[in-house]
Amino acid sequence: MLGGMTSWEVITIGGQDPEGNDATNELSFIMLELADELRMRQPNFHVRIHENTPKAFYDEVIRVNFARVRRPPCITTRPSSSP
Repeated sequence: MLGGMTSWEVITIGGQDPEGNDATNELSFIMLELADELRMRQPNFHVRIHENTPKAFYDEVIRVNFARVRRPPCITTRPSSSP
């Protein structure tokens, strides 16, 4: 049994492309701002953080996580190596 409301929609922002390049862009900042302003239960916002995450984006994630109740989870990623 699940307690409470189930959440299936997830918006992931930031992260890396398949080649390991930073994929953070202007839309990443806009979506993070929306998550902060709307504070809705759904969709869930997840943030992908990696060693080359731009400092400005990282700082904004920190601000959002400590400024309000809505806290997007941060997921650390590393590029996967092809077999």
